Amino acid sequence: MRNFLKYFFYLGSILLWLAAVAAALEFYARWQLRSVETKNPFVLSRTQGKLWPIPDAQSNAFSDWLLDKELRSKCKGKGKSADPLPPVSPEWENQNRMALFNDLDESGQQVFKNLYGIPGQQSESISAAPGDDLWEVPFFLYRKHVRRKDHKNVLGLTEDFYSNNHGFRDADFPVEKGAGVFRIVCVGASTTEEGPTNDLTFPAILEATLNRHFDTNRFEVINCGISGMNSLKHRMRSADYLALNPDMIIIYNAVNDICHDLFPIWVKDASPWQQWLRESAFINHYFNGRLLPDANTMAVLIEQNKMADLRFIANRAKARNVQVALCSFAAPGGPHLSAVERAYYDYCTYKEWGGKYVMFDSYLRALDTYNGAIRQLCEQEGLIYIPVAENLQGGAALFGDICHLRNPGIEMKATFIAEFLVKNGIVK
Repeated sequence: MRNFLKYFFYLGSILLWLAAVAAALEFYARWQLRSVETKNPFVLSRTQGKLWPIPDAQSNAFSDWLLDKELRSKCKGKGKSADPLPPVSPEWENQNRMALFNDLDESGQQVFKNLYGIPGQQSESISAAPGDDLWEVPFFLYRKHVRRKDHKNVLGLTEDFYSNNHGFRDADFPVEKGAGVFRIVCVGASTTEEGPTNDLTFPAILEATLNRHFDTNRFEVINCGISGMNSLKHRMRSADYLALNPDMIIIYNAVNDICHDLFPIWVKDASPWQQWLRESAFINHYFNGRLLPDANTMAVLIEQNKMADLRFIANRAKARNVQVALCSFAAPGGPHLSAVERAYYDYCTYKEWGGKYVMFDSYLRALDTYNGAIRQLCEQEGLIYIPVAENLQGGAALFGDICHLRNPGIEMKATFIAEFLVKNGIVK
């Protein structure tokens, strides 16, 4: 009996110590999260409007030549208009989209109807919001000829925003290309559209860089980025992209697929023990990867649900002799990412992107799997692979959150893509 009581006492003591340690670790994790929210300078910049805490005063500037209006005018695509052009007609848009509708399977046609309305009646079913509202269909179609000088982007920065005669954030341009024009259509979401002005987005800088390099103005790069887009929505708008008569389509797409489509599925499908464990702030923060699917499981869903959309777009483009390039998607990282920056990107992930059960490292793992699927798709379909993620690495001097770029990052991305296209003889 005495031995039993002794062992019972020892066991109880161990359990009490373990409970105390677990409580201490949980308290530490919750205190750490609270500390990030109240003290991290990058978080305070986002939540309280304080200055971005980068010591270099020029860290948010562009190169001088990009700000030289006279030089930039010489580097603008020859078909781009300084004045508004008549909006493209709904009848013309509907005609193009009907060809896409007929190429879709039954589920795709249902998505099409949900976004556009009943085929042949789109102009009646799509009703734009009144006033100067930006959206014709939220996070899918911009209204045409909307100007906002106080437009706030996802980083809380003020932009001078203008949507052209096609409903894209670019200068107006005619559908028909001029003689000798090489037209590139840049497809993506807010990470393609972003920039303080229409002339300082990555597609606009890509256009200027190519024309400056070749001392011409025959390159037209169209910014078809729409905030909130994902691969399925791009599939539904592929007729609009191809109707612009591009010579090349460049796709920069990933984060909305991962964070808004896939993570909700992976979080919902967690096992009961994973759902129980993730309620612990300590376990969820430090062992988050164990609470989500492994890379192989992620890869299967990415291939089935996301690469299928990109493959559909690529095949329709190739059938029209349009080159297709897929970019790997960049994220903060590299050896010089500080602990303060990493804590900020963790905050961005669970507060704004992945939800409270997803941390930054889990996003990076999913993104690496997604980028691997893009490389494989390019190899399988004979597409151009542009390694943006491999060549655009850094911290808060470049990335305003887990995906959006500040001005130096926008310029770096455009410059790298231009150099890649020239170096590999893809444009001449």
